[in-house]
Amino acid sequence: MLARNFLPAKELGLSDLQRQALIDVLGLLERNELNEIMGDVNRQPSYDPLGFSMRAWGTCICGWANKLTNSRAFPRYTHQEYGRADLLFNRTGMSMEQAGIALRDFLTRGSA
Repeated sequence: MLARNFLPAKELGLSDLQRQALIDVLGLLERNELNEIMGDVNRQPSYDPLGFSMRAWGTCICGWANKLTNSRAFPRYTHQEYGRADLLFNRTGMSMEQAGIALRDFLTRGSA
């Protein structure tokens, strides 16, 4: 695991809660504590409580941030903007490994 030198919440355009939730999700990804869901999760729901896929809200980076904060980090179906983080969240074609790399890049450089 690489050193933890993350940008401050303000610089990322996030709240402290959102920043910490993303750091916690990154830890799960880097420690391989989640299971990548293969296939189209919108057509075939996964019942794996540790499932991860960028193709469904409940199992993506945002979904896991919400699970870790009891749905307080990134409210679902709102028109709130998350600044540069939106670029990270809308990359549905990423594998779990790619999502971890993109999340680390976002937290350390501010770009997804």
